[in-house]
Amino acid sequence: YGHSDKTDKDWSEPGSAAADLATAADYITRASGFTVIDVLGWSAGTQRVGLFAMLHPEKVRRLVLYAPHWKGTSEYQAAVKKRIENGGVPLTQFRVNTEADARSDFVRGDLAQDPQFEEDVVRMYAAEALKTDPRSPNAFVANATGPILDPLRITVPTLIIHGERDYAAQQEDLLPFFQALKTNDKSYVLLPDGGHAIMLEKQHRMFQHEILSFLERP
Repeated sequence: YGHSDKTDKDWSEPGSAAADLATAADYITRASGFTVIDVLGWSAGTQRVGLFAMLHPEKVRRLVLYAPHWKGTSEYQAAVKKRIENGGVPLTQFRVNTEADARSDFVRGDLAQDPQFEEDVVRMYAAEALKTDPRSPNAFVANATGPILDPLRITVPTLIIHGERDYAAQQEDLLPFFQALKTNDKSYVLLPDGGHAIMLEKQHRMFQHEILSFLERP
């Protein structure tokens, strides 16, 4: 979302987002002189970058899937179903964001009892998120039709990384996906205590270290 153009026809569904990524990759490689790029996606963004890597492996050097889901746990699937059903009211194209929405990734599940964030960081994050995105596309519609990613079609070097207490990314869902990846150059990293937004939590330096180690290794 962020500073991307927003139109009344755009649901930010994975197919159109992957096409946008392909266009951006072509521009970046022309401007930089490199032939491939590294790609990182977070949460719903992993569906977009993963699909891009499936369709255009020749453009990707390394792929990072941060806090992803594949089929999702039963709890996650139930939450998505409830979100789509929307209490019997047709789901609108956009949803209005609130401060509670911006804070939710820091306090869901186990994190509610043992927060891993610093209040000033979350306060600044929420303020910036609401200023940049007062509303966001209802991206959950794409998840209703089953897995978007096919591990057998992901052939590039891949890192899967998530926090131990992430409400969406769970080992029971992701380890079978990791095992099925069609590449032998792959890593799975589980970070202790972290939640869905570990890049802004107390363990953010550990997160940064693992990402950079994967991208910068020989």
